[in-house]
Amino acid sequence: MFGELPLIVPIAPGVDDARAVEAAAMIGDVTGQQVRLFSVADERDRDLAIRQLEKLAGMYPAFDMEISVESGNDVSDVLADAASRNTIVMTTAATLKPHGGHFGSIAEAVIRESAEPLVVIGPKAKLQMGAGPKKVVAPVDGSPLSEAALGPAIDVARAFGAPLWIVTVAYAVDEARAMRTMGVEFGAAESGYVRNLARHLGRSTKTDVQFEVLHRPDPAAAIVEFAAPDGMIVMSTHGRSGVGRLTAGSITTKVVSLAEFPVTVVPPAE
Repeated sequence: MFGELPLIVPIAPGVDDARAVEAAAMIGDVTGQQVRLFSVADERDRDLAIRQLEKLAGMYPAFDMEISVESGNDVSDVLADAASRNTIVMTTAATLKPHGGHFGSIAEAVIRESAEPLVVIGPKAKLQMGAGPKKVVAPVDGSPLSEAALGPAIDVARAFGAPLWIVTVAYAVDEARAMRTMGVEFGAAESGYVRNLARHLGRSTKTDVQFEVLHRPDPAAAIVEFAAPDGMIVMSTHGRSGVGRLTAGSITTKVVSLAEFPVTVVPPAE
C-alpha cells in the first residue's frame, strides 16, 4: 500500500484542516510517493475548492503535490472509488458515544465501501516531518478478521524499515479467573498464540516480527500506549461490535480517537 500507489488526501470544501496533508507529506517523504490533494465539489464551489487545495499544497513547497477536484454530490462514493486505486489519507472526528464509537460519517462510509486500507488521522494526532514510525503495531484477537491486517502491516513495516509488533490484549479479569479454575494460567494462551504467529510470519516474510501480550482492562488504551510515541497501528475493523474484541468498530474508533499518530484501518474483505 505504501511505495506504489499515490497518496490521496480528501479535503472538504471550506475546511482548512492540514493534518491529513501533513501526514501524507510525512509518509511521502519516507516512501517517495506522490501526494495528491483531492476534493469533491459542484460547479458552484469548484473555484473555491481549487483555491483551497492550492493554498494547502503551497504550505509544503518541497513537495510537488497534485490537486484534483471531482464533480459530484456523494463524497463517500467518489472517495471509495478513489480508494480502490490509491491509498487514502484522511482525518476523522472519531467520536465516542455511550453505546460505542463511530468515525466521522464520510470516513465511516469510505471504510465500509473501500477494499483497500486507509490511513486515518484522529483528533489527537501530532505529526513530525521526516519522522516515520519506529515500529508498526498490529493488534490481533484470534479471529481471521484481525489477522487479515497482518499482510498490510508487513507492507507498512517494510516501507518504513520498522519492526512489526504483533500484540494481543489479555483476557479481562473475570475471564482470567474462569480460566484459572480450569487450570489455565492467565496470559499463557495469548502468549503462545502471538508468539507462534510472529515466528511464522517472520520466517515466511523474512521480516523482523516481534510479539507482546498487553495486560490492561481497556484494549484500545493498551494498544495506543504500547505503540506510543512513535509507532503506527495497523488494524482491522468490522465496523460493528460483536465480531472480535479488537475488530469491533468501537475499539478501532477509540484507538483512532486516542492515538497521537496515524492509524491504518483495514476494511473487511467482501
